[in-house]
Amino acid sequence: MEQQRGLLLLFLGLQLLLMGALLYQNHHRHSLALFLRVLRRDRPVVGEELPFLVSVSSAGTSSQDVYANLSEIHPVDRRKEDLPSCPLISPYINGPLRVMIPENLTMEQVVKKNPLVELGGQYQPPDCWTRHHTAVVVPYYGRDQHLQHLLFHLHPFLQLQQLHYAIYVVNQVHNTAFNRGKLRNVGFWEAMQEEEWDCLFFHDVNLLPEDDRNLYICDIFPAHVSVAIDKFDYKLPYRGYLGGVFALRPIHYLKINGFPNSYQGWDLEDHDIAARTPATSGAPRAPTSWPQSATKGSRMASTRWATGCFPRSCRPSTPTSLWTSSSPLAGPRSPRGKLRGSWRLDQDPQDLGCRAALPTGFLLKDSLFYSLLLSANLHPHPFISRR
Repeated sequence: MEQQRGLLLLFLGLQLLLMGALLYQNHHRHSLALFLRVLRRDRPVVGEELPFLVSVSSAGTSSQDVYANLSEIHPVDRRKEDLPSCPLISPYINGPLRVMIPENLTMEQVVKKNPLVELGGQYQPPDCWTRHHTAVVVPYYGRDQHLQHLLFHLHPFLQLQQLHYAIYVVNQVHNTAFNRGKLRNVGFWEAMQEEEWDCLFFHDVNLLPEDDRNLYICDIFPAHVSVAIDKFDYKLPYRGYLGGVFALRPIHYLKINGFPNSYQGWDLEDHDIAARTPATSGAPRAPTSWPQSATKGSRMASTRWATGCFPRSCRPSTPTSLWTSSSPLAGPRSPRGKLRGSWRLDQDPQDLGCRAALPTGFLLKDSLFYSLLLSANLHPHPFISRR
């Protein structure tokens, strides 16, 4: 009897050991999967996550015009509350795009090409509930042709991604040195007054994305988006470069206390933010869910950008009229159709004045909002005040 009892206890003990080993193995697998997800930095979405790489069908490998698929988006005859959620990956994205800007482009043409964009430059998908809400803040100082080109290209680009978005153009009207950090702060303040955006893109006016798989949504960390620009042969010009397009969440903006107001000129505030961000919100990095080509010959998507940047020596010292009819002098085009070279804006000493809202359907902020921002005691940030 005692021998049978001992065998039974031994059998039960072996079962417990086996069960413990299985539980430990499953826990180990779960921990490993969690660790890999953290390494990949998948985007946090309510209830689900985006895939590590965005893929499209093989039919969408050739470059096409950004407006090619826009006609497929149209309102549906259903109540808004009955609309389904938008798919995880938009069915309208294609991949590589041909950057094609019409000659003598006007704001009226941009509005006509984007009938679903609401007054103020805001858009919501008409056929589904969007998952992402993105504000694009564009500091602007006398570069009317660049602004027209950006709106012409970026509006359909964002609509294809099924985003709820708005483009905020923040205008500096005084004939003083360009203060991009302050304009970005104004854009953030005004954007968050209108909507509870979960993502903000601070966007230079002279950069155009060349692949619609470059999703305008935020990561769990701040992201330097324009990591491959044609002007720099699709490489970072130097380590720590943070210019062009920068994405972050509102909580990240508050952690870094906004952008510095103390820098005047070009690019200086980007160096400051690059130094400050790792200590507060995590080091800015290239977005991981936007695939980048390993070589120039790869057919994968890459975070590539076409520039319309005129040389520093040619930048106008006075603002350029928003209604100037001058056309850009485009540089040579590459065989792949990317805009290369430099654009030059004609000089116009006329002051832009204060235009809070234009009749074109695109919101243009002005410097009247500076006082609103500075009264909030957000700036200058601590690193500047110690100097």
